[in-house]
Amino acid sequence: MRPSRLVFSPLTRKGAWTGCLAVLASGAVAALAGCATVNPPRSVRQSDVDAWTDVPVIALDEQPIFRTMQLDRSFAGDGTEVRHYANSLVSTECNHTFIVRAGLVQRYEPVGQCYTDDTLRPARELPRASVLSAR
Repeated sequence: MRPSRLVFSPLTRKGAWTGCLAVLASGAVAALAGCATVNPPRSVRQSDVDAWTDVPVIALDEQPIFRTMQLDRSFAGDGTEVRHYANSLVSTECNHTFIVRAGLVQRYEPVGQCYTDDTLRPARELPRASVLSAR
């Protein structure tokens, strides 16, 4: 008995390529969908902004990201300090503005094309004003 021969006709080749293309297309769609869920759009998270409220100003001096940025400081007559950290990259421009009173951050405002994440939070846990005033 002779072994059977595989016969390739244009029809079977086309069918094979169509199947391969369908698999590749579905894989590409799945990969793109996966990227969309892995890398959500960047935005300013309120929890990152709130993490700076009532934090001692030393945390700004110790924060690794802010140490790499240009700092402009100004002072009001009542002793309030305003710190502007400028982050000017090729594709984004964001200014991080902090209002500091009595050595504590009162408010943090990211201004411009900004996004926040865990890397912009205080570098270490420091006692907050509410803890210090309770003592």
